[in-house]
Amino acid sequence: MWFVLLVVVCGLWTTACRRSQQPSGEFRANLLYVRVHERLVGEDFSQQQLDDIRKTLAALFGTPGEPVPPTAAAELVAEVLPPAQLVKGSEIYATQCARCHGTTGDGAGPEAASLDPYPRDYRRGIFKYKSTPPGERPTHADLKQTVRLGIPDTAMPPHAELSNAELDAVVAYVKYLAMRGETERVLIEETGDLDPEGEERLDRSDENLAYLLEPVVDRWRLAASLVPHVPPRPDAYGSDASIALGRELYFGEVAGCAKCHDDAQRTADAFQRFDDWALEFHDWAKQSDGPFRQRQMDQFVELGGLPPREVAPRNLREGTYRGGGSPEQLYVRILFGIEGVAMPAAPMRVTSAGEKAVGLTSDDLWRLVDFVLALPNLPAESTSQTTAAAPGG
Repeated sequence: MWFVLLVVVCGLWTTACRRSQQPSGEFRANLLYVRVHERLVGEDFSQQQLDDIRKTLAALFGTPGEPVPPTAAAELVAEVLPPAQLVKGSEIYATQCARCHGTTGDGAGPEAASLDPYPRDYRRGIFKYKSTPPGERPTHADLKQTVRLGIPDTAMPPHAELSNAELDAVVAYVKYLAMRGETERVLIEETGDLDPEGEERLDRSDENLAYLLEPVVDRWRLAASLVPHVPPRPDAYGSDASIALGRELYFGEVAGCAKCHDDAQRTADAFQRFDDWALEFHDWAKQSDGPFRQRQMDQFVELGGLPPREVAPRNLREGTYRGGGSPEQLYVRILFGIEGVAMPAAPMRVTSAGEKAVGLTSDDLWRLVDFVLALPNLPAESTSQTTAAAPGG
């Protein structure tokens, strides 16, 4: 009797847990950014203004179950994201992705709080591992690689079971969630310029919505055209001499890699402590301490955020490269940096400035790649700044 009762209770508990992890079927409003913007303008949004934002997003992006609303302005999204792909992508996302990344793509799904690092919040259009310059959106191929291969040393698994068409569909839906989140921020900023007690309302005409949406869509449309040409590796690539030159650059002042990635510096304040996704809260509360800061943290979580965690530079001697470890991928990562964290783009030398100009060349980047790939196999004493040769330029 007790065994049967235990089985029934366990079954009900398991069913309840599974239900709690299912997508809600509704997009969650970005109340965190609303609150941040209210602080910037010094006034609270009215309920009417919040309703206008919600209705506008529904007209442009529909719902999780029906992501293709039949409105003129929404046709801009359909030009970049085929409607059939979005419908299929929403189904795959709901079963494969939402439990971590959330129905809204806010990185706050039912399992997110237990993961380290947190799942990515798509709503700002910022992605770390991509082949485009700083400030630009990733390409379809960039996101497809991440979904297919996963991200090592994180909870993001590979999805080799998905067909090529299914990968395209779920990537299209991720881009859709990012566009929706970016547009929501634009609408919040537009609303912040209006008097919450006045008669002026958010202009929801097709013409104005297309005007607000077009820059968001164009950044995704143009991404593939911004992928750089990666020059061929120099003849000496892979040699001991190339690795030695890369080491000089790594510890030198121009490349400056050791300022964050040298073991002796990893505990120093040589890097940004929070990533860009956490900085909105950190900037909000950094002037506070003690009980007041805790109240703000509680409010932050209540509005849908996850407690910000500090981040640290990667230990390159471990040989784990979250965005891919091919020489070409590492070259582009050094060239453009990693967006959303303190990994900056390489200070490249302007060709027209002459040989004496300060900066790195493409050959220098290849030498740095050589050294980074060699790091896991080098003796610890040879990878310390204290034994490095004179800084290179």
